[in-house]
Amino acid sequence: MNQNTLETKTIIKLFIISFVVGTFLVIAAVMPAEFGIDPLGTGKLLGLNKLYEVQSGETVESVEVKAEPKEVLQRRVITLAGDIESEYILKQEIPAEVNDPAPKEQYSERNDELEITVPAGRGLEYKVKIKKHGQIKYEWNSEDVTLFHDFHGDPLTTKGWYQSYTIAYSNNMAGTLLAPFHGKHGWYFKNHTSKDVTVKLRVKGQYELIN
Repeated sequence: MNQNTLETKTIIKLFIISFVVGTFLVIAAVMPAEFGIDPLGTGKLLGLNKLYEVQSGETVESVEVKAEPKEVLQRRVITLAGDIESEYILKQEIPAEVNDPAPKEQYSERNDELEITVPAGRGLEYKVKIKKHGQIKYEWNSEDVTLFHDFHGDPLTTKGWYQSYTIAYSNNMAGTLLAPFHGKHGWYFKNHTSKDVTVKLRVKGQYELIN
């Protein structure tokens, strides 16, 4: 009974094709996403370079906040990026204070409407203090401008550790939070445009503003 066998030339040809395809995938996808190197421009085209930007971290700038008149904010989510945390954060030990018990009393209920100015080409964050198991409802809107944002929290005293709740590219987001630990919880916004962007933020629940 005859068995079909591949000729040596065919095997070499298949090996070369596999090598070329594998090399292309590394250059076109892996390098932009993991190392921020984008020689073919595919990282920018497919948005893979944004994954490297999230993992490499951003410089947080100061925040400008002012009161805003009440108005209805449109809900129009653009793109959800998923839960992405840097390798540095994932390697850190969870701080002991994260496991502290919830207090007997929470912060008093309050309701705030704010405007946050995100400078062109830069990032900043805005947070509020929430005790463990404290609850808030939030809604923010940047009109027609899509921003990168990371909704996260970090303990009051421990530095260099945080927990992300939502990471996305969007012009708005609404939701609730039951704080998993006592700390500062809020939003990091990155403005990739050439103009300042105003974020209109509404927060309601058990929290205190950070002066």
